[in-house]
Amino acid sequence: MNTRQEHTEPEFNFWLMSHSTLLQVEPYIPREVFMEGGTMLFFDEPFAQLSEYSPWLIPWHSELSTLPEAILSLGIGIHSSYRFDELLDHFRSLLIAAYQGELMTFRFYDPQVLLPMLKGMSAQRQSQLLGPVATLSFFHEAQWLAFKNSESQSWQLKPRPWWRIEPSDTESLYSVDHHAYSLTRRLWQCSPELLVNVDDAQSELKNYLTSAINQGFDNDQRELWAIGQLAMQYDYSIDALANELHLNEQELRIINHDMER
Repeated sequence: MNTRQEHTEPEFNFWLMSHSTLLQVEPYIPREVFMEGGTMLFFDEPFAQLSEYSPWLIPWHSELSTLPEAILSLGIGIHSSYRFDELLDHFRSLLIAAYQGELMTFRFYDPQVLLPMLKGMSAQRQSQLLGPVATLSFFHEAQWLAFKNSESQSWQLKPRPWWRIEPSDTESLYSVDHHAYSLTRRLWQCSPELLVNVDDAQSELKNYLTSAINQGFDNDQRELWAIGQLAMQYDYSIDALANELHLNEQELRIINHDMER
């Protein structure tokens, strides 16, 4: 895939936007004008009850190019030779994705989520994600940034869920608060006896994760280090932890090493 900066507006025929972006466009362009021919992405389970918050795929209207740059940067320009309904099917197939053994909503329609991910992906994974999209364009830092997909003509629709978010995809989106929240949920599911006497496990794990970041641990190591520190603080059995979390030998060595410091 080729990524290049464009000094003029790239050619595209569709626009993908979140519900919040739709509301910000309305003061500038009447909804009946810019939404003509558009369709919401949320229509079936588990999104049927969330339709009023749905992202939208709409045909590109020339009036949209007159929007302030701050609003243009909230949408995603799309050029494709496929039919509108085929693009819609592809985007709906991405709404649920697998991440670290769990299914989650994938907010690919948000440029703040998708653009950092695309920048870190291999060309092959970029092409798989874009599917029928030939060019994906973002208005970023006062210029257009276009991702070209040379494999779009070989696209075939896949049943949901098929997309897998890799840990490397989320590195630029990393949030210690979210990591602490997710890790707390995991420990309550797998090692509830570890947390039962902890007043604020999420806060303590956040502190350990922050300390691990400052020490230069990578994402997997910082999680193990945080778990190990919490277990050590509350005198929790390393053998029980290994069984409950199904730790392999390498992971166990990391925790053992840190608990012996």
